[in-house]
Amino acid sequence: MKPKWVLAIIGTALIIGGIAGAVTRDFAAWVGATVFSFAFIFALTFYLINRKKRSPREDGVAETMVHEEEAVFQGSVIDERDPIQRDSMIKAYIDRFHISRDKAENLFDAGYCEWSDFSEAIPEDLVMIEGINPTVARGIVSSLRSGPGQ
Repeated sequence: MKPKWVLAIIGTALIIGGIAGAVTRDFAAWVGATVFSFAFIFALTFYLINRKKRSPREDGVAETMVHEEEAVFQGSVIDERDPIQRDSMIKAYIDRFHISRDKAENLFDAGYCEWSDFSEAIPEDLVMIEGINPTVARGIVSSLRSGPGQ
C-alpha cells in the first residue's frame, strides 16, 4: 500500500476519532474511535487493493468454448471449482506439453491452475509433482519459454 494512502487513512481516522471525542467529551472515546476507524479503513482498503479481478462468466456453449480457448492462452483467471474450466485447462496442458491426461491433472491439482502459475516454474519444482520426471519437466519449461500457443 502506498504511503500517501496510509497517511490519508490516518487523517480520516483522526477526524472520526475527533468527532467521537468531541461528542462524548471523553479522551478514551477519542482514542478508541481513532484506533477502530483506522483499523477498519485500513483493512477495507487493503482488501479492495489486493482482491483478484474475475471476469464475468459467458453465456452459451459455443461462445464459452471460444472464450475459454482465448482465455487459456491469455492467462485469465480460471476457477478451480468449475469442472468445465478445469477440463479446458487440462486439455490445453495435454495439447501444449504433449503429456498424458494423468500428468496434466496432476499439474492442475498441484496448483498450476492457470498459465500465470507457470511464470516462474523451473524443472526442479515440476519434478516434485507425481508423474512428472526431469525430461517431462524440462519439456514443459521449454514449451512455456517458446511463447503462447506454440
